[in-house]
Amino acid sequence: MGSPKREKSLLGKLEEITTTKKAYWILWKYKVQYQDCTFQDICKKFLGGNLKEEDAEKYLLEEDVQRAIKYLLKILHNNKMIELYQIYFEKAKKDVQAFKAFTDFSKSFFADEKENELVAILNEVGDDIDG
Repeated sequence: MGSPKREKSLLGKLEEITTTKKAYWILWKYKVQYQDCTFQDICKKFLGGNLKEEDAEKYLLEEDVQRAIKYLLKILHNNKMIELYQIYFEKAKKDVQAFKAFTDFSKSFFADEKENELVAILNEVGDDIDG
C-alpha cells in the first residue's frame, strides 16, 4: 500500500462506489472493522439509528453495493495471497518440495503484474507506431 496521502482509505474507496452509510455497513458485515459492535451499535453510529438489520440486508441486491463488496473481497483476497506467499517462502527455506510449490505459487502470484507491465510496454510501442 502507498502512503496515506496517495492512497485513499478502504472506507474512502467504498464510498466512491456506494453511499457512506452502505460503506460502513459493508465494513461491519464483512468484519473488516467494527467487529465488536452489534448491528444496533453500527446503526446508531453510522446508519441513522432506525434501520432494521433485515432492511440493511436488502442492500445486497443493489448493484453499487455488489460492486463495493466485490472490491472489498478482492482486497481481502490479495491480503490472503500475501500471507500464503510468506508461508511458502518460510517453508521453502527448509524443504525442496516446498521450494517447488513456492516457485509455482510465485509464478501465478506475480503473473498479473508481469502482464500489466507487458500491456503498458505494448501500449507505448503502439503510440510510437501511430505517432
